[in-house]
Amino acid sequence: MLVGLLVLMHDKVGAINDWQNALGPQVQVHAFYPKSHVPQNPGVMQPLDLNLATQMDAFIVTGAQWIDSPLKTCGITAKLPN
Repeated sequence: MLVGLLVLMHDKVGAINDWQNALGPQVQVHAFYPKSHVPQNPGVMQPLDLNLATQMDAFIVTGAQWIDSPLKTCGITAKLPN
């Protein structure tokens, strides 16, 4: 399974590692960053490519929490195929 990950977190490497650990070894994580926010060291990430993203089995957008937001945190769970 191939999962795209748009990383908006400040600690991009940590976020990628956390998601890979959570999803498990059967999932290949392909990390992207927004084209408007090029990181100093992109490492394994590449600029967001919507054509490539549509070919993924799933796509996750992960970002920093906005502490003063009136929005409540919601939980989303996904079941991965065996």
